[in-house]
Amino acid sequence: MNAEITAIYTALSGLLILALAYRVVVFRRRLKVGVGDKGDKAFSVAIRAHANMIEYAPISLMLIFLAEINGAAGLFVHLCGGSFVLLRLAHAYGFTQAVGGYSPFRFVGILGNWILIALLCFYHLFF
Repeated sequence: MNAEITAIYTALSGLLILALAYRVVVFRRRLKVGVGDKGDKAFSVAIRAHANMIEYAPISLMLIFLAEINGAAGLFVHLCGGSFVLLRLAHAYGFTQAVGGYSPFRFVGILGNWILIALLCFYHLFF
């Protein structure tokens, strides 16, 4: 059982998680707060951008991993993994730039991630 392709996208996702976590730590140190966001909107957005990645990464990466170990074509696994990472980057960028408001990057990021999850679910259920 190999999952060399999924490992690449899991590692890239891990780096994004660390980058988003670092932004939260910078706010915590600057505002001297251990829990909560002190009512600071930008801090709240940083917390939610990190949390959103944490919420979507496990199921997305698990579905990609299962596709790979169950024999999906390498190109399909790369497309899913690459899409996931790019969509999460788009979401994090759009969410942060719009300070939690509407952003086309945020919209494309989350909608694309939902479509990716649905596609992978259907793949596992019917193929």
